[in-house]
Amino acid sequence: KQLSESNISQVLSLPARGLQDIPGIIKQCDGLKKLDFSQNRCKHISPFVGLLVHITDLNLRGNRLKDCPKEIGAIVGMKLVDFGENRLKEVPECLATLHNMSMLWLDQNEIKSIPKWFADLECLQY
Repeated sequence: KQLSESNISQVLSLPARGLQDIPGIIKQCDGLKKLDFSQNRCKHISPFVGLLVHITDLNLRGNRLKDCPKEIGAIVGMKLVDFGENRLKEVPECLATLHNMSMLWLDQNEIKSIPKWFADLECLQY
C-alpha cells in the first residue's frame, strides 16, 4: 500500500511489513508524534528521522539495527525509545541528549557496557 502525506496523521504504525528503510515521505509529516517501525528488516535509520522534531514515541524494536544516527539526538521531546531486539553493540550516543526520555528499551542487543553519560538521563524510570 502506498503512503501519502494525507494518510499519515500523528501516529504512523508500520510493524512487521518486511520494510528495509523508513519511508522518506514521513519527513514531510511535521505533526508526527508516534512512529512504530517495529519487527521490520531495517539495518540503519536514515538521518532525516531527526527532522521529525515532534516525535515523542519511537519504536524500532525487532529490526537489524547496528547503530543510530546522531540526528535522533535533536528530537529533544522524545519520551519513549524502543531499540530492543536489534544488533546494537553499544548504547547509541544519540540518546545522550534526550533528557526528557522516560522509557528506554535496549534489551536483546549485544551491548556489554553502559556509558557514563547514561546516568545523566534523569527522567528515565527504573
